[in-house]
Amino acid sequence: MLLLAILTACNDEASDGLAAERLVRASMAMRGVHPSVAELDRIAADPGSLEAIARSWLDDPRIGDTVRDMHAEELLVRIDAQPHPPAIGALGDYDLGEIARSLDEEPLRAIAEVVTSGRPYTEILTGTTAMADPIVSAAYGLPHDPNGAEWQPSWWTDGRPVAGILSSSTLWQRHMSSDTNHHRARAKLVADVFLCDDIELRSDAGIVEPALAEEAVDADPACTICHSVLDPLASAMSGVRRYVLPSETTNAIALGCPDDLAWACFPIGMWDESLQEADAMLPPPALYGVPVDSLADLGQAVVSDPRFPECTARRFFGYFARIPPAQVDASVASELAEAFVASGFDARELMLAAALHDRFAPGAALDHVGTLQARPEQLARTIEALTGYRFRGDPSVPGCDPCWGPVDFATTDAFGLRTLMGGVDGWDVVDPEPRPLPTREIAIAWWAEEAAAFVVDHDAAAVPEERTLLAEGVPSSPALVRRQLAALHVAILGEWVAEGDLDASVALWDGAFARSGDAAHAWKVVVAAMLQDDRLVMY
Repeated sequence: MLLLAILTACNDEASDGLAAERLVRASMAMRGVHPSVAELDRIAADPGSLEAIARSWLDDPRIGDTVRDMHAEELLVRIDAQPHPPAIGALGDYDLGEIARSLDEEPLRAIAEVVTSGRPYTEILTGTTAMADPIVSAAYGLPHDPNGAEWQPSWWTDGRPVAGILSSSTLWQRHMSSDTNHHRARAKLVADVFLCDDIELRSDAGIVEPALAEEAVDADPACTICHSVLDPLASAMSGVRRYVLPSETTNAIALGCPDDLAWACFPIGMWDESLQEADAMLPPPALYGVPVDSLADLGQAVVSDPRFPECTARRFFGYFARIPPAQVDASVASELAEAFVASGFDARELMLAAALHDRFAPGAALDHVGTLQARPEQLARTIEALTGYRFRGDPSVPGCDPCWGPVDFATTDAFGLRTLMGGVDGWDVVDPEPRPLPTREIAIAWWAEEAAAFVVDHDAAAVPEERTLLAEGVPSSPALVRRQLAALHVAILGEWVAEGDLDASVALWDGAFARSGDAAHAWKVVVAAMLQDDRLVMY
């Protein structure tokens, strides 16, 4: 099998605990959830079943969630705390939060569609498929069938070159280009993310935008060392609009969308071939000396570059291991890249190989040795899988117009906790924080208490067949308390503990029950404590 060349099989004498730890880490990396009790039972019975269990996840929809989270962190397109197109005109029926969430997801959904369907990952830069929901359709003009699924494969209709997400209006809007920058920031993003070449590191001259710097770009060696690569790459993006501000859209609609302002109305016009003349000062388009004729050619050139497979391997392994791509060991990157190419650029196979690689196993020689902090998005899926609870609310004030609408506090920034838990907001906080944070502990405590109250109240009232986490309901008899605590240790913490070895958990339950006289309250305390335990929030 593909993985055999780069993986070492689990030692037959390995402990059940080590095999379970590897299963937990792989599941969190690939799906963002802890393994099910059935999967934990299987690995306990057969430690050698790790790869078989993990391979069964390749069709799990949560693989797509992980792919979207990873690329959101790299492309920095989830910027819900920043202004988006206004809730007027074609978007007048939507809340501000709905608009932000949909438009931010547009390129991420396209990437996930490629990956989860098993198509070559190269299509994210070369494919013709975009993704649209009703909001994306109204804002950007992509066709959408109102009788179909919420998110559907679609296509751009304004004549722009087709180059996967390089054709994305969301990507262009997020990575703005002033009239004097000439798409250089966009070009830098392409080289950095997809070829792992941080062009800015080639020189200590820094990046400057004023028009006065153009002479230096052509003549100063400290500048030309970067711009000889950057400018031809940027030239391939000629025809893309600099950006469209919400105020420009509001003004254009108020004026009745005259012809000279039609680009600012819905659908927003981010492509205009006539703009290519404004970028004529740039050199002919090329990627590291390879001439390209258009943005579509650029996408093809990037995926044909020999650096693309290894950079992709670095990005996926680095995301899983919570280290920058440049810090991924060269031998690991080379092995994973080889497997990636051999699979026909199937990113699911790359994810599997990275998650099961010996260098990703618990205790491996990673820079941060030991355990990994779960990202906010991973915790959101894990806690929902365990309890059915999402940390949602509506922060809108009475009389608001437009309103923000309901939010998921754990995975948004406008009113949420994502950056407090070490995540990025795509604008002000662009580097995730994998180390422990005081704000993270506070946020998780609040979240865990809410989730515990939700699931205990639900399971206390539910018949056994409808209970989600507490199979016994809210018992108070010592025997049932111990039996349920043992089951919770497996379901939440991924460990098997004999009922006779549960003294610490029993003491916590007994203390809460003694203070309140309420069995439901005691179970809320226990579940909240387990949901904050390092064995769940770290892996």
